[in-house]
Amino acid sequence: MVRIDEFTAKLSSNKSVSIDSSFFIYHLENIKPYNELTSITIKKISSGELFCNISTLVISELFVRPFKEKNFKNINLFEEFIRTFPNSKICDFDFDIAKLSAKIRAQSNLRTPDAVLIATAIARGSDVFITNDLNIKKFSDNKLQILVMEDYIK
Repeated sequence: MVRIDEFTAKLSSNKSVSIDSSFFIYHLENIKPYNELTSITIKKISSGELFCNISTLVISELFVRPFKEKNFKNINLFEEFIRTFPNSKICDFDFDIAKLSAKIRAQSNLRTPDAVLIATAIARGSDVFITNDLNIKKFSDNKLQILVMEDYIK
């Protein structure tokens, strides 16, 4: 059972989100039960209720499997989806994000990719980071709320 109402309530109290690569994989590959949560989030972003910051690292992670499998259909599908995703911005990995990710790693022992994603979310002013990575859940910062999708699945 997916606790949609609780998840939606958490999203509704915020203005902007950053999203982990697993979120996009669940959505684009229609992976149940997570696709229920991703669909709600996508609708909120598409309607303008939420703004979405997307790290370029997410794009890199998103394309690994389709390139490995030479799945050109998914490569094109994923690219079209990301490039036309409304109310969103692709955020480059720059000096400030690199420096902030180093600080996050030093304080929390997160892996570099996770620290980069969190740093991007914070630097770009996201209120929430949506993931399914339990390691990221241990990150604590009053500037960013972490929503782990698994927490809304019973």
